[in-house]
Amino acid sequence: SAFLNLRDAVTCISKSVRGRIAKRRMSNFVNAAENDRKFRRRYFHAMTCQKAWRRYYWRNFFLEQKRMRAVSEVEKMRLYRVEMNGRRKIRESRVVFRQVRPIQATMAKIRMFLWDKNRPDEQSSLAIKVYVPLTQET
Repeated sequence: SAFLNLRDAVTCISKSVRGRIAKRRMSNFVNAAENDRKFRRRYFHAMTCQKAWRRYYWRNFFLEQKRMRAVSEVEKMRLYRVEMNGRRKIRESRVVFRQVRPIQATMAKIRMFLWDKNRPDEQSSLAIKVYVPLTQET
């Protein structure tokens, strides 16, 4: 009956089309809002994962640097000890004579050694040091 006359048919069809367009717009709006919620949720979770990863990465980086610094300090100390032992051995290898003697009722430490520490051989000159503990002078 509504389709019997042309004017009512046009009105009925346009009403139906407008309803569908409005429904589609509303559905697009709801989908956009839902997608926005999903996007925000995904973005939040991605940021949380990134924070956790950065925290893990930089913490491990810091701990590795700390460990490497400790290893480096130990290695430096070991090299320093080796160098000091070498110097001590050279110093001791240069000593020719060592004795503690009383000189005018005062104990004195007498040490004779080769002067050139780079070449402890016959060509080096000989030095004598006398340490007097009472005056603490050499």
